[in-house]
Amino acid sequence: MPRALAALLLLAAAGCGGSAPPIAPDPIDLYAVSSVTVRILESQPPQVMADVVYAPQTACDRLGPIQQRREGRRVEVILPRVPPAPGTACIAILPAPVSLPVLLAGPFTPGDYAVRVNGVEARFHVD
Repeated sequence: MPRALAALLLLAAAGCGGSAPPIAPDPIDLYAVSSVTVRILESQPPQVMADVVYAPQTACDRLGPIQQRREGRRVEVILPRVPPAPGTACIAILPAPVSLPVLLAGPFTPGDYAVRVNGVEARFHVD
């Protein structure tokens, strides 16, 4: 259903005293990640840095707020892509890949872990 029609239906339902479900947000646009490597920093307690290489689709792309979620020994990182506004003039040449260090939320006790960034996984061990 087109977004304009859904908004119109919401207004109509609100005017009639009924209720309508909220409009679902657009799905998050993610960067294409080509690699994830992990570094254990020399610190106490140990800190872990994920070095992520991703490819912008246009020279006008922007990185949105990085999201992290941790469940036990698995860390999920989301690098959202904010595409240019419609009608924005962008350079037609594809930009070079970008390397981004991401400090992972700790603590990290000794053991084996995995980090996944936009679907690309790397495993690491903390002594």
